[in-house]
Amino acid sequence: MKTRTILASLITCSLSFSAYAATDWPTKPVEFVITASAGGDTDMNARLLAKYFKEVAGVPLVITNMPGSAGSIATTNVKNAAADGTKAVFCHTGHMVINKMTGIVDYNYKDFDIATIAGMNRTYVLTASKKSGINSLDDLIAKAKAEPGKVIYGTEFGGLTYTQGLKLEQMAGIKLKTVDAGTAADRVIGLLSGRIDLGVVAYSAVKDYQTTGKMTILAQGGPERNPLFGDFPTFVEKGINYTSEFPYVVAFPKGTNPEILQKMGEIIKKIQDNPKYQEELRTSLQQEPFWLDRDQANAYLDKTQQELEPFKDMLKSAKK
Repeated sequence: MKTRTILASLITCSLSFSAYAATDWPTKPVEFVITASAGGDTDMNARLLAKYFKEVAGVPLVITNMPGSAGSIATTNVKNAAADGTKAVFCHTGHMVINKMTGIVDYNYKDFDIATIAGMNRTYVLTASKKSGINSLDDLIAKAKAEPGKVIYGTEFGGLTYTQGLKLEQMAGIKLKTVDAGTAADRVIGLLSGRIDLGVVAYSAVKDYQTTGKMTILAQGGPERNPLFGDFPTFVEKGINYTSEFPYVVAFPKGTNPEILQKMGEIIKKIQDNPKYQEELRTSLQQEPFWLDRDQANAYLDKTQQELEPFKDMLKSAKK
């Protein structure tokens, strides 16, 4: 009887400590592992959140860039980390869904604990290098139809930009030469050098090059024109039923205490409600605040999985 009482007390203490630990979280710095290089839109969004994180959470948010292998270096690092709330991956939904479809990894978002979607980037633009000689969307379509498979589209295999390229080909009735050009920052370099003709990148990454004539923005991917941009048409305006959006997922290792997931979502929401953050987001990244809680984020990922299923065979063949 005494043994049972002691055991029950130990279990109660353990549960109480666990609940306290989760409620008290975070007590030390939290690390976001980024699937991209410094300077890309994923990195810049994470760093802007980090700027305001300590004010809300009481501890710093540390940003670690781990680009490579279509984001799988970063996702694998976090997947194999301790589920103690100190490390999460910050990435596009593509890295949580597409990499398993392509066979790069054998896991997807269901093998993580999703805390929140911490932003939505609807500022992606189809951009042409100066060397390509393509000055408009009409130019691109005419050239791609005249010479199928010759216009080089740079993407990141395993990322959402790859499926965006497939959708563009379908919607516009063209055939591009698709190559793996790396992360967003790498694709900007590829456009500047002329190594690739086309790339889908965030407006904030190429706006200065557009202004100086080093690149040409052909179209923006939002359903309607972004008032924070220049005077660039949407695909829809040009008769192509194509839109693009890139959410930012915060995912912890499987087994993370649900209270930590909940609290992370609440911290991100408080940051997004800060008028100073909102102003900086609009000014520097031309984005609007966007937030989904755990359940909404998982539902969004489920929907993304379903939408990408028709491209599964093409995604697999791209890696062969």
